[in-house]
Amino acid sequence: MKKRILEQVLSDLKHKVQARENALADLRLKAFENPEISKAQAEYARVKFDALMKGVKNDENIKKARLNYENALKKYGYGENAFEYQPICSKCNDTGFVDGKICSCVYNEYIARLKNECDIEARAPFSFADSNTSKMTREQTDAINKLYGFSWEYVSMYPNVKKHILVFMGATGTGKSCLAQAIARKAVDHGKSALVYSAYEFNTTCLNCHLAPIDEKDNILYNLMTADFVVIDDLGTEPMLKNVTCEYLQLILDERLRSGLTTIITTNLSEIQLKERYGERIFSRLCDAKHSLMRRIPGKDLRLS
Repeated sequence: MKKRILEQVLSDLKHKVQARENALADLRLKAFENPEISKAQAEYARVKFDALMKGVKNDENIKKARLNYENALKKYGYGENAFEYQPICSKCNDTGFVDGKICSCVYNEYIARLKNECDIEARAPFSFADSNTSKMTREQTDAINKLYGFSWEYVSMYPNVKKHILVFMGATGTGKSCLAQAIARKAVDHGKSALVYSAYEFNTTCLNCHLAPIDEKDNILYNLMTADFVVIDDLGTEPMLKNVTCEYLQLILDERLRSGLTTIITTNLSEIQLKERYGERIFSRLCDAKHSLMRRIPGKDLRLS
């Protein structure tokens, strides 16, 4: 996703530059169809050449010829630099790169398109800045603050992180989904791809893959397998589908872990319920201390406060 978006931004910039250059060429061609402009420009060029051949500098004839040429342009509505390319970005001169690195003009457009493709505004409306602990108990405030601090640093350090599966547990309305959304939003702000699925949407995507022809399966799961961050929200609320729910969850967790990508799961289920519902293999993966971080957020539903 990221590579495709960046390549598209650079390609669009190249086409935009070419279009501007073509427009300038057309403008120049139109201007020099005017005999008065054409004659003045030709005379200016001749005088400059003669002076160059004679080794003359600051020739008054050159100044006079240039003034005549400029006046001819102005007479028909053309500025002195009308045919010179004026870059949109002064930093990179519309090349897209500064000192071999992506220019901010390209990066900003890349981030905007990444946000759009990840649908981050709709799927992750909550950010770290939206955190409000005024309705929380002391215990819950301490837990949330620690998790927010860890998560902020986690995104900043990515991909140089040790844990690639984050599981946030707790009762309904304790802030699990908000935390996951905040991580996803910050990840995209940092130029990383982040996708947010409800458990039901995730399950449906896996079912679609399971039922699809072989040559279409990879395309259906491509984003799930390659996004830097994938959030599966409210795991345990989806229907259990035979040969789909557990099998695909295991597959995607394992493949993303092997690729060093991060999967974030929120759930109302307890450890015992997770193990009973998804089996020993998935539970073992979720609570593997080497690769996973499992944290329970204490407290009651804040939305009822």
